[in-house]
Amino acid sequence: MHQRCRRPGSSSFFKGILDIYRAWLREPISWAVQLVWPASWPAVSSSAIDLFVVWSAFYLAVNIGDLRINGKSYIRNATAGSGYLEFIAIVFFSFIFIPLVVLYIFAFSGKHLKSNEAKVPLLYVVVLMTVVAGLAFLNWELRGVA
Repeated sequence: MHQRCRRPGSSSFFKGILDIYRAWLREPISWAVQLVWPASWPAVSSSAIDLFVVWSAFYLAVNIGDLRINGKSYIRNATAGSGYLEFIAIVFFSFIFIPLVVLYIFAFSGKHLKSNEAKVPLLYVVVLMTVVAGLAFLNWELRGVA
């Protein structure tokens, strides 16, 4: 029988990273959601909170990329001269659809990869996706440890 060989401190190190993520991101967001979430609705799962964190990372990557290239964030450019309700609608819909647009550009639009305006945000998104994939793998590996 072949058993997996692990170094003594490696699993505790990765478990510590996930514990920090849970304590500093997942639990505060979950607490905030529970404050406004109606009790009669089904509870929000931790996977939904994780998806929110990943979606926020995509949104952040696009805004940082635009800020570095144009000197203004995507939201500031999109909402210039708009009213209060229009501002809320733009922020909401861009939060929902920007990750999908970035993934579409990354997957299907090779000609956009030549321009710096597409390279920088996509680089951030690729780095964030790699980090998320790594954390998902660690979570999967440590499922039996916890």
